[in-house]
Amino acid sequence: MAELILGPLLRYVGEKCAVFWVETDSPCEITVLSTSARTFCVEGHHFGLLRVEDLECG
Repeated sequence: MAELILGPLLRYVGEKCAVFWVETDSPCEITVLSTSARTFCVEGHHFGLLRVEDLECG
């Protein structure tokens, strides 16, 4: 099972969406608020970017 190295970090916040960023120690699927995405690899580091839509203001 993959473990978090860093994150989740809030990368962007809009009126109705947010983007989260993570770094993990191996490939995996990440989930935030019922939205999922696979990590990607750059030079042996595994990162995930996840855009969560339809958020309520406030």
